[in-house]
Amino acid sequence: MIPGFIIFEIVFWVLYYIVTRNIKSDVDLWNDEQE
Repeated sequence: MIPGFIIFEIVFWVLYYIVTRNIKSDVDLWNDEQE
């Protein structure tokens, strides 16, 4: 494997984790406002 590719995968998964977590928190806030 190419080290650069490994670094790319780590960055990709970190960004993916942050984005999905932000979406979940946004959905929770939206649900709270609806109730």
